[in-house]
Amino acid sequence: MQPPPTASRDVPDRDAFALLAETHDDLRRRFDALVAPRWRPPPSRGAVVEAGLWLNIHAAIVTALLYPALRGRGGDSAALARAEAGLRQLLDALEDLLAAGLPEDELAARLVDLNAMAERQFADEEVALFVQLAREDLDLDVDELGRRCSDRRRALIAELGLAEAAH
Repeated sequence: MQPPPTASRDVPDRDAFALLAETHDDLRRRFDALVAPRWRPPPSRGAVVEAGLWLNIHAAIVTALLYPALRGRGGDSAALARAEAGLRQLLDALEDLLAAGLPEDELAARLVDLNAMAERQFADEEVALFVQLAREDLDLDVDELGRRCSDRRRALIAELGLAEAAH
C-alpha cells in the first residue's frame, strides 16, 4: 500500500504570506476550471464538490489559525470580520448550489457567478490579511504561523484523502 500523496512528498513549510497566496492561487485555478467554455461539457458535480472541499480546508485554516492570530495581536477586527463574513457567504453559496440539484445548463450558469464571488473573496481576503500580516507592530511570527497552517492543511488533506496539488 502506498502512502498518501502528502506523506510521500517533502513539502516545505511556507510562511503565512506564501501559504495564503499559494492557497488562493490554487483555489482560483480550481474555481476557474469549473467555468467551462461552451465547447466543453459542464463540470461534473464531483468536480464542484472537490473544489468545495479545498475551499473548506482553506476556511478551516484561516478561521482557526490566521484570523485568531491576527485578532490576538491587535489586528484590524473590522477587516477580519469582513473577510470572515465574505468567506462564510462564499461557503454558503457553494453549499446552496450543491443542494439545489440544478440541471447542467443552470449549474454551469450559476458556477460563473460563484467563480466571480470566489475571486472577489480571495482578493478582499488578501488585502485584509496581507496588510495585517505585514504590520510589524503586531509582533507576529509569520514563519511559525505558516508552519502551523501548513501542518493543519496537511492533516486535513490526509483526513479527506485528497491529493495535494503540485505548486
